[in-house]
Amino acid sequence: MTSEELLSQVKEAVVNRMRVVAVGDGFLIQLPFDNYRGEPMEIGVRLQDNGSFLIDDVGYVSGLLFELNEHTEGAPGNLLIKQLVDSYELEIDYDDGIITERLSITGEVEKLLDFIKVITSIETVLPFISRPRKKVEGRRRLTAQLSREISQLRLPLKVEKLAKVAGKHEIWDVEYKYTRKEDNSEILILVADLGLKEPRERAAHVITLASDVLDVQLRQSLRRELRVVYSSNGDHSEATRRAVNIIDDYQKRIGYKAFNYSDPMSKSLFASITVQDLSPMKM
Repeated sequence: MTSEELLSQVKEAVVNRMRVVAVGDGFLIQLPFDNYRGEPMEIGVRLQDNGSFLIDDVGYVSGLLFELNEHTEGAPGNLLIKQLVDSYELEIDYDDGIITERLSITGEVEKLLDFIKVITSIETVLPFISRPRKKVEGRRRLTAQLSREISQLRLPLKVEKLAKVAGKHEIWDVEYKYTRKEDNSEILILVADLGLKEPRERAAHVITLASDVLDVQLRQSLRRELRVVYSSNGDHSEATRRAVNIIDDYQKRIGYKAFNYSDPMSKSLFASITVQDLSPMKM
């Protein structure tokens, strides 16, 4: 094999594994490298009003920090990320939990390559920087994905993240809360990642929360709507299948709306009604 043939094979392997997908007002680039779960590493690209590009890590690094319990100020994983971000002059958006870099339209390919190098380094090293006391779980993967897609809407109405919601008996945490101006309804969005340990316990949590927060609506004439966004992340086990059935079956009995984020049609429906709720025309 000649050097030219080797170079050709390497280029072909890299190019064939890359994908570019249109998402909202930007693109999602799948890199030719897998993370520790065997999923393609991804970066997001959005065109800005001034003609520049904003690239980000789609919230994956933030989610990984929480999974590994490396998100505290002095944790080795957190320190590693800060050092890399500072060294390459990147930015961290702590509100959305994403690492970003701004590029002009031309002449900054090196910056893009540096960004890819930083993200691939973090996603490769971080899972092994410490020895977790328990099995690593994808707790915040779905939440990070949903956060990115909601933030892409660039809508003027404020969406409250990690909100506290009062039920009849308990105070509950939901991922998102906002008020629909059209009828002054309180919209709650609960994220349930079922591709983890004990998916039926998570389904039971959904049912209990839904019963409690929607009972207040019936008793106090409060306009409240609960949307449950769930995903099994490719887990087809019997326990996960039953958890999905529980969430789907109880939505009519209790009164919430369930959306399977693994199903393109269900995901599109959720995005559509959320965009309609937050449309500036309804403000």
